[in-house]
Amino acid sequence: MARLSEPRFVRRRLGGLLLDQAPFAGIGNYLRSEILFFAGLSPTARVADLSAVRLQELARTILAVTRQAYEQAGVTNRAEWAVAARRHGESRRLSRFAVFERDGRPCHACGTPIERRMVASRRLYLCPSCQPD
Repeated sequence: MARLSEPRFVRRRLGGLLLDQAPFAGIGNYLRSEILFFAGLSPTARVADLSAVRLQELARTILAVTRQAYEQAGVTNRAEWAVAARRHGESRRLSRFAVFERDGRPCHACGTPIERRMVASRRLYLCPSCQPD
């Protein structure tokens, strides 16, 4: 919360901010997509525009997703979603993620096709229904 609330970061869009190593060392491209998805936030949202509750949720999600990725060798998907994805023929690689590299495939949460966008000169994957602008 403290890092997110620093004046130098609050006006930045989350899509770019999460790749900045100054506030969050170690978050790379795939974690950025996964964090934003699990937080239910658009990459165009700015910290300054988030309510205190949403900001707290984002802070918790950053920690939870990065911790899970560390403990599970890069896996960020929910276990039940990964099992269902493999049952439907998705590769082990794709079933590791909730949205990353899953463009065109249905969102695990709502079924809307996952989109790929370029944000901060890097590819970003999101569910337009779960992460509205």
